[in-house]
Amino acid sequence: MRALAGPPKFFGLAVLRSGEILGATFAAGVVRSGPGAWSALPELSELSTNAVLQTTSGAVLVGTNGDGLHRSPDGGRSWQRVAAGPAGTVYSLAEGRSLYAGTADAGLWQSIDDGANWTPVDRGRSGTCIYAVTARRDGTVVAGTDLARVTVHALADDGSAMYAGCNGDGVLRSSDGECWAPASTGLGDPHVHCLLVTTDRTLLAGTGAGVFRTRDGGATWSAANTGMGASRIFSLAAASDGSLFAGGYDGVWRSTDGAASWSPVPTGLTAAHVFAVAAARGAVYGGTGDGLVRSGDGGRTWVRADTGLGERTVYCVAFTSDGRVLAGTSAGCLVSTDTGATWRAENDGLTNLDVYGLAVDADGDMVAGTNGDGVFRSGGDRVRWTPANDGLSDRTVHDLVVDTAGRLTAATSNLDGGHKGGGVYRWCDGAWSQAGRGLPDAAVYGLAVDGSGRVFAAVRGARVFRLDPDDVWHDVTPGLDDAKGYGIGVTKDGSVLLATSEGVVRSADQGATWTTTAAGLASRTVYAFADDGTAVYAGTGAGVHRSVDDGLSWER
Repeated sequence: MRALAGPPKFFGLAVLRSGEILGATFAAGVVRSGPGAWSALPELSELSTNAVLQTTSGAVLVGTNGDGLHRSPDGGRSWQRVAAGPAGTVYSLAEGRSLYAGTADAGLWQSIDDGANWTPVDRGRSGTCIYAVTARRDGTVVAGTDLARVTVHALADDGSAMYAGCNGDGVLRSSDGECWAPASTGLGDPHVHCLLVTTDRTLLAGTGAGVFRTRDGGATWSAANTGMGASRIFSLAAASDGSLFAGGYDGVWRSTDGAASWSPVPTGLTAAHVFAVAAARGAVYGGTGDGLVRSGDGGRTWVRADTGLGERTVYCVAFTSDGRVLAGTSAGCLVSTDTGATWRAENDGLTNLDVYGLAVDADGDMVAGTNGDGVFRSGGDRVRWTPANDGLSDRTVHDLVVDTAGRLTAATSNLDGGHKGGGVYRWCDGAWSQAGRGLPDAAVYGLAVDGSGRVFAAVRGARVFRLDPDDVWHDVTPGLDDAKGYGIGVTKDGSVLLATSEGVVRSADQGATWTTTAAGLASRTVYAFADDGTAVYAGTGAGVHRSVDDGLSWER
């Protein structure tokens, strides 16, 4: 499948002194604005990136997912990976009296030589995740973490007060950086991804429902979304001429009137990240960041299959015995009765519309796993969802499968005091209970079942655990360094495939040994698998790929 999806998700923006814009993206590395279309920087195009910063001297720094820091001494013309710095994921960058980098699991780092060399700032929190960092005028450095009751994703300082943008808790305000109070009246969405103070001290917040604005220090907020709607915004930046830029899942917007209105920036960029693949009845479906695609010829050609579905992120696809196709999306569950030609929303009773997992159980009931409200079930011809969470400790459900004994099984996660835990649960007699013994308390992102009934769990950190008939989990982790793990699948021949940021990791002996392959993959980032009996399909960062040799090599 070629580029059928939408823009590459702008997680960071920086306006350079030259007037050019650099974007840190999830799907296309670092991109640069041009007189016409934007272009990806070749040296960084295979990376997933989170943050970009131009220093006072003119050097440019980029924080990546899993590959540390990259630095350009010449305004983004040439790049080198920073060897003397954090090696893993870098979420945030800031400049004060020094340069600062916030990492996923290595705390805060500092550079005093314009980003060439870095050392950890050890304050007893070297393993802390730093989502945001800012340096105040008095030299104080403030870091946003997930250690307390709230998770802080953004920080801003207007000179008289500090502001923290939180995941689910809106905006907090502090005059001293020590005591914080809510400042979210009128804020249309409590999930704040970025903050920006403009030259007239207006504070802007990028949220899951677009941009909001306050002119009274957070006392009251109002929507500033004209021209962009309720798009999810992850980055905000200002140019020297007063222009503002906002980047998010749907691209980049520009405002020339202080955020009163926005117009889309024609970047010309597309991405083909496919987060879900499923196969049934002679068709293969791929769930992308802005809809669904379908192939009726074994993945050789693809067409859009999203009339009525719209430009929504599709997380999962499932099938009922009567021929219906189900899609779990960022806007709930959608159902098609004509093999994906048209869709209708079926959300009656759903209290959370982020549907990460779908399954049809042994009784024919539809089951949906959500991002925060647990599991819902619906039986009968009319879709009417009811909660089914008795015994379920974790309410974020990433995957649902039915094992060979007909038991519904759920992969879950939770966030408690900075620790991302989770587990695997089974449904029996109207309640959930933990499946097996010996699984660590860690987020579980995917499940797969082989023909003998063994369950394989993809656990945070690219780890794999196998549940044997003795009802004990066995650690069969491939031993990957710095790779991120996503989904997991089992082929018709019994091979186990782990989807990672470094390609496909394959085991033909139930996890005893593993090999990594990226042969034929246009992107090393792999998210999910499906097997239609004649081929194996992988959803990747560059569309759907197909393997006819049990996952040893791939083509698209």
